[in-house]
Amino acid sequence: VPGWYNENELSCIDIYDGGNDIFKTPKVHVCHICGKEYGSKSIAIHEKQCAELFKKKHELLPPKERKDLPERPPLEKASSLKERNSWARASFEKMAMEKCPGCERTFNGKAKLEKHMTGCDHIKKLKRSISGIRDCIVPGGSVSHID
Repeated sequence: VPGWYNENELSCIDIYDGGNDIFKTPKVHVCHICGKEYGSKSIAIHEKQCAELFKKKHELLPPKERKDLPERPPLEKASSLKERNSWARASFEKMAMEKCPGCERTFNGKAKLEKHMTGCDHIKKLKRSISGIRDCIVPGGSVSHID
């Protein structure tokens, strides 16, 4: 979206190494869809392409696994690049990331979450505690003892 960034932020950020030397690094903007960083001149182009790719990928998924396109936060209201990037990252994490039900870590994609869950200590503890239950409620509301 052209114009959502401040023209004064198009240059570089000065980073001091603790001495007298100054290093210039390009200012980057975070994409609210994929969470990756892009230069200030390419972020608007990227967001459009990223939205199209997101939609195409999700059309291939089963309906239950599809997600809505992450909503773009009101970035033009941000007072600084740091605040803008913080909002974009929060939007990405809220809408696109998958959360582990055991430890609540987030992962970019269901495949990465599933791989994590095979070794997650919290999930293993949950499985052990559930397998140790002897009494369970069966359909109809009665309690059954399992031997």
